[in-house]
Amino acid sequence: MNIKKNDIIELEITDLNNLGCGVGKTADGLVVFVKGAVTGDRVLAKIIKVTSSFLVGKLEKILVSSQNRFDGEGMRDVECKAPQSCGGCIYRNIKYEHELVLKRDYVKNAFRKAGLPDVEVQETRTTGQTTGYRNKAQYPVAADNGEIKTGFYSPHSHRVVHCPDCSLQPEEFKDILAEVIDYLNRILETVGLKEKREIQASIKELENLRNLFETAVSKAVETNREIAGTNPKAIETARINSYPNPLY
Repeated sequence: MNIKKNDIIELEITDLNNLGCGVGKTADGLVVFVKGAVTGDRVLAKIIKVTSSFLVGKLEKILVSSQNRFDGEGMRDVECKAPQSCGGCIYRNIKYEHELVLKRDYVKNAFRKAGLPDVEVQETRTTGQTTGYRNKAQYPVAADNGEIKTGFYSPHSHRVVHCPDCSLQPEEFKDILAEVIDYLNRILETVGLKEKREIQASIKELENLRNLFETAVSKAVETNREIAGTNPKAIETARINSYPNPLY
């Protein structure tokens, strides 16, 4: 099966890796990673990267939705409001119960790869709280079209995805962030006014230079006209010769 970039293939998603990508295999056994796909999904994926050992696909359509996909029910309280391009969470599309199973499996696999397959790994422990439990956050900040935006980086980039209200953070974080954004916007506005005044001053200076140039040309034309007399052709030649040569 010769798969090329931009091909669209149908996949059964059988696993989810530690980066939150659904894992499937082609008929030839080649592994395909699909961001946004969930264990148990059947999907259409557009191939965006081809290597000799694996493929990367973009989720095009969910043909059959997995029972592990978050559907608004279960232990997870609320659906994340951030855009899908946000890179803050990797388990946003799955049920919390399945997330606990995955985390236990990651630990079991780590022991197995270390040559310790007999180590007993207990069930993942949880308080049951799925929102507002984090007590630390780092927010990248960027200016976009004269406005401050903050949130989290899009995966594998430094592009800030605006998300001032992450459901994993306490409510107080949202209020603090709003104050900081307001302060930064006021600074940005001040800087913008300064830049505007500088631009206006530059435009005024250019206008003055243009006026001086036109005055100098007029004087040169007048002087050459006096020298040329009343000959129309000589006057036109004098006018053209009064302008500087753009090639020098």
